[in-house]
Amino acid sequence: MGIWGILFVARPEKARPSPFLSNKERWPYFIFFLGVTLTAAGSSYYHWAPDNPRLVWDRLPMAMGFMALLAAVFGERANPALASRTLVPFVTAGIGSVLYWRWTDLAGRDDLRLYGVVQFGSLAIVLWLCATLPSRYTRGNDMFGVMGLYALAKAFEALDGRVFALGGVVSGHTLKHLVAAVACFWVLRMLIKREPIAPTAV
Repeated sequence: MGIWGILFVARPEKARPSPFLSNKERWPYFIFFLGVTLTAAGSSYYHWAPDNPRLVWDRLPMAMGFMALLAAVFGERANPALASRTLVPFVTAGIGSVLYWRWTDLAGRDDLRLYGVVQFGSLAIVLWLCATLPSRYTRGNDMFGVMGLYALAKAFEALDGRVFALGGVVSGHTLKHLVAAVACFWVLRMLIKREPIAPTAV
């Protein structure tokens, strides 16, 4: 999903109608799909031999993706300039939350509060923006589907052992990864299908 998204966002404008009224809105989605791609690598690295040093490389790109998506929605719902203005500070904050967790982990405190704010706080703000401000594009309600799929993925993660106990075939954690991939596809599907509502480019 990550590579497909990167290729779609990076394709030349002449190859298709643009899903972006402003190029400033393109970069957050590029970073989002880059984060998804790097999560595939980082998560594989972690799951090969799970420990906290490897978990850093799983969480870093996920934090990038959460915050890039937040920047994208700010640009579409509030002001196009916010897409680019908030991208770097948001992504930096996401990376910082993971580094802070690792620092506290090495100190024996294992403080995940900042990372929790990045993950759940960013998605809560996305939901709030989508519920209160109109999108500049069609398919704006698709973001609610993305959030619903991610909530389902987290539910599978929380019920990991119970899901596996149902038949001993697949774990909840495995289904979490698959449903999260579908959520990423839903973002890409939204971009592929949407059309600008505003009449002129920025």
